[in-house]
Amino acid sequence: MIRPLLSVPLLALALGMAAPAQLPKHDSGTLVIARHGKRLGQERFQLHNSGAGGRLQVQLQYRVGGGRIKQRAELQWFAGGSLRAYAWQQGADRIAVRFASKRLRARYQPAHGQAQTFLFQLPPTTAILDANVYSLWEPLADRYNWSKGGTQTFSVFVPHTGDPGQVRLTEIPLGGHGPGRQQGEEQLRAETSQATVYLLLQRGRLLRLTMPSAGLVVTRQ
Repeated sequence: MIRPLLSVPLLALALGMAAPAQLPKHDSGTLVIARHGKRLGQERFQLHNSGAGGRLQVQLQYRVGGGRIKQRAELQWFAGGSLRAYAWQQGADRIAVRFASKRLRARYQPAHGQAQTFLFQLPPTTAILDANVYSLWEPLADRYNWSKGGTQTFSVFVPHTGDPGQVRLTEIPLGGHGPGRQQGEEQLRAETSQATVYLLLQRGRLLRLTMPSAGLVVTRQ
């Protein structure tokens, strides 16, 4: 497999009464990624969502060992959130994921060497959560049923590690109107077998992601 750039174990498989979060029709912004207070990079994204489906386009820049690493990613989904395709690239390294005929097809093309293709039997509602691409949490959070509440489990696939798995989302009430609290904010706790992540949303838009165990903070600029 093409391994993730950073070693942050985000997924090692790889919000008065607030209105329920709903994925916006259009969203764009910059996420600043920091670990233990040190800035690692940034992620610029554009999201377009409609009744026919949606698309999330991402550009990432990381500073590693004194150099800059640039990556691109794109997620496409059908109406109702069903997975259509996902693509990632860094130079000549590429990953392409497609869902068709009840199967997920993942193709890995390294910069040097032959491509490999793997097939997985996964439901069409499988979400993509790729290593170091944090805006992917926004369309995933949209699947949470706020009226139902409690803990809800979703199937996910992490392209960089080639692992299918599950993520559990649980609402974390935000009480009061303390400093910095904004109307429409909601919070989710996301749990996998190896990590716990907290998502702060405002009307479906991802404001902040934190992973206390790794000292990771991702903030919308």
